[in-house]
Amino acid sequence: MEQETILLHNNQSSAGHNCFNFPGWVSNVPQLPFVFLQLQMLVVFCINQLLHRFLFRHIGMPPLVSQLFAGLALGYTGFGRYEIFRHVLFPPENSLVIRSIILFWYTLVLFVISAQTDFTIIRRTGKKTIVIGLLSLFSALIANMVALQFLTLNDNIKGDVRMAVFNLPATAFPNLVWLANDIGLVNSELGRLALASGIFMEIASILLTMAINNIVPNLENRPKLLQAIVNMSGTAAVLIIVILILRPFMHHLIRLTPKDRPIKDSYLLFVFVTMLLGALSTDYFGQFVFLGAFMVGSALPDGPPLGAALVDKLDTFVCGMLLPFFVTSAAMKIDVSSINFKGPLVYDLMLLILVTFVTKLLVCFACGVFNKMARRDALALALILNTKGFLDIGTVTWLQDLKGISMECCTVLAFYVIVMAAFVPVVVKLLYDPLRKYAGYQIRDVTHLKSNVSLKLVACVFRSDDVPCITNVLEFLSPARNIPVAAYIIHLVKLVGRCQPLFISHDMQKRRSLHHSYSEEVIWHFDRLQYCSNGAVSTHIFTALAKVDAMHEYICTLALDKVVSLIVLPFHRKFSIEGFTEIDDHERRLLNLSVLARSPCSVAILVDRSHVNGRRANESTTRPNPITTVAQTDEEPSVSMAVIFIGGKDDREALAFARRMSRGMRVKLDVVQLATCDDGQEFMHSLDAIAINKFLHETRFEDGNINHQVLYVEIPVKDGIETVAKLRSMVHEYDLIIVGRRFNQHCPQTAGLEESCEIKELGILGDFLASPDLKCRTSILVVQQQQHWM
Repeated sequence: MEQETILLHNNQSSAGHNCFNFPGWVSNVPQLPFVFLQLQMLVVFCINQLLHRFLFRHIGMPPLVSQLFAGLALGYTGFGRYEIFRHVLFPPENSLVIRSIILFWYTLVLFVISAQTDFTIIRRTGKKTIVIGLLSLFSALIANMVALQFLTLNDNIKGDVRMAVFNLPATAFPNLVWLANDIGLVNSELGRLALASGIFMEIASILLTMAINNIVPNLENRPKLLQAIVNMSGTAAVLIIVILILRPFMHHLIRLTPKDRPIKDSYLLFVFVTMLLGALSTDYFGQFVFLGAFMVGSALPDGPPLGAALVDKLDTFVCGMLLPFFVTSAAMKIDVSSINFKGPLVYDLMLLILVTFVTKLLVCFACGVFNKMARRDALALALILNTKGFLDIGTVTWLQDLKGISMECCTVLAFYVIVMAAFVPVVVKLLYDPLRKYAGYQIRDVTHLKSNVSLKLVACVFRSDDVPCITNVLEFLSPARNIPVAAYIIHLVKLVGRCQPLFISHDMQKRRSLHHSYSEEVIWHFDRLQYCSNGAVSTHIFTALAKVDAMHEYICTLALDKVVSLIVLPFHRKFSIEGFTEIDDHERRLLNLSVLARSPCSVAILVDRSHVNGRRANESTTRPNPITTVAQTDEEPSVSMAVIFIGGKDDREALAFARRMSRGMRVKLDVVQLATCDDGQEFMHSLDAIAINKFLHETRFEDGNINHQVLYVEIPVKDGIETVAKLRSMVHEYDLIIVGRRFNQHCPQTAGLEESCEIKELGILGDFLASPDLKCRTSILVVQQQQHWM
């Protein structure tokens, strides 16, 4: 009997520690919060992916919408209504542990987002963003307070309505960052304006929230009011320590790190521990626990090496895995059955939501129109600054957990967040097209540029080995003081460890005050080129830190703002000294394609093979590479170039660019026209014949004598096979060959070559001439004339 009692007691005690109250092997799983956490994360991840991949992605919804609806499906609105489902997957005895873990994750998410954000934009933005950000917040707040006077509130709903009055006008900056990334507006003018305005709105919102939560409720209680002032002073002291002590110390850690070396793990551990201390300090002073983490993250120097390394270690796990779980877990707490549609709270909240939305919409729209934005763009800006997101869903459910608002109020506000999260991205995509600003309404190409007008161009630099080939192009242009070349050099740096892009004009900076520059070597080389040209070349250098898929925004915007005629892009392949392909950068190729499709002016892709050890026939082995150093002499041409001309606007653009290069005595230029036997009277009266005649006329000397350094040759060919043979025989005779892209143009000279064209952005001839099979050191310049695509 005693033995049976002991066995019964053991069975009962072990049953209390089972994960599931089911018979069989399941009863042997220990009831641990971590086991439930793994199971919950697995279920949430699967449902999120199913909803997004098979439903919401196809209708243009961001992943946030899938996460919110997954929470509705798993929560009290969906399967969570059934007790057996909650008992198996979300047992109440584990809710406290899971809630603590989620709060810690929430702190990590805000820390990572703040670490990615460039808060120095506050110093660089103009008054426009300050006005838009503050007006959108305070106008909606004032409108809500006015509407509050017309509402009849009883004691049961008074707290909920007042909380909504101050909660609804704010638009959290992390939500703006998430929305801009989801719909691809980070690098657009609209996205930059919205993010800059959002920073000021976020700062004002935090200060206002602290004042309302600490000062307003304790105005009539002097001891509590003093304590609230002490708490706010303590929080301000934490912020001062972060700005004046912590941030300079982090810069010191960066200076201790050798250039181009990874940051030490001990430094990253220090930053992480500091984040935890910051969170504890703000919690000690009665503020949100994640406020301290957000402040430490904002003080972290963005970009490499410290910010980039920390974000690389945390971003994928925190924002890719933990954030969706947090959003879904928060949405699970929404309970539609708690809404009393006949009660006054629903109608009061709906009125406040309508007042907030309409007020912010009208104010932001008016600010945009006043600042000369297009009406569609101003409306898109107003919708973006009205958006709600993961931070809002977390806030309302967190307030409900603390009994700050009722479940009914939480549910209504949460559904407003869901509607805005689903509605705003779709409408903004319909309203705002970032490509529209590149519409080719004006003629911006070299062909229509007057011969006595300075040539403006944008040249892109990715790596240090791109600098020599760009300087060679500027030297090939043989500029004179009376007709100089204005070169806008943009150094493109891949964005790592930041949410916001960065655009630096080095003409606007005092360079001696820079502690670190992403473009020191680039600046030095082009400053030297400008100095040595004696005024014939003026260089203006910029640095753009952006994601690769958005770099074309900076290139095209700079070309548009500076009214340039040509953009020069380095080829995405780099050749070794033996002539083989050494680097094949797929991201750079996609960028080149994006610029070709969107450019507001002409585009040239430069294939640099000047360092290849190929030799031309009858060439002395002691002759220096003319691409590397252009001799400053008028006695003998030091550069040999050719233009391959078939016909079409791209070939005419290439011919016009070559005409600019032929002005100097250092350049020997051959114009090679590949003609067929059928070219006759029709060609003589065509635009191509007019362009060639104009070229030959303008390349004569001022006294009318023929310039013997410019040679026009007509070579008859029948088909693509003969074209390839002619090009193969002449490719080793030149330092640079210029061709037109001639995209999707068909003619007898290239017949049969379309199928073998591997690199479409170079066109048929450019693709053949850039082939590593030629083993030559001839550089190729492929030109596309401005596309009037709108």
